[in-house]
Amino acid sequence: IDQTYLTGIVEKGATKIGLYDKDSKLIRYGQINPDGTFKIYAKGTPLLQTVGTSFIVKAIDEKGNASIAAQGNVVATLPGALSITNYQVGAAYIRGNAPLGTTSIAILIDGKSIRTGSIAQNGSYSIYVNGVEDLKQAGTTFHIVAYDANKQPMRISTSEVRALAATK
Repeated sequence: IDQTYLTGIVEKGATKIGLYDKDSKLIRYGQINPDGTFKIYAKGTPLLQTVGTSFIVKAIDEKGNASIAAQGNVVATLPGALSITNYQVGAAYIRGNAPLGTTSIAILIDGKSIRTGSIAQNGSYSIYVNGVEDLKQAGTTFHIVAYDANKQPMRISTSEVRALAATK
């Protein structure tokens, strides 16, 4: 409630993102960013003002084909932050800290889940990514998604592969 934007990620090829009510009636379209993230203006949207209300988000490609609907529910407060430690070319793991309640963690590239990782009791996570070709290129954008016990995304963070630091 009272969040300015509804955010997430889309698969490569999506050209529009839409917010729908539980009966699939379009409420409004949002914006897709070049890094594969999206945002839909939510502040003041009646549909998103009642805790527990269901909503649907669908991505649409240039041919007008809609993605499988992603369903969500309005919550009173958002979970804590999902951090990503700077990831450099060649590192074996992506690491960070997940919000309380996270039961699984995954890395996505171009909207597709590549690998999952483990979460420690203190909330720190690690995802083994050695050998993932897309992560061998500095500048590649990736997303880390924290999921709850119902396999629903709780938080999404975006980062990019960093070049190795120069040494003297």
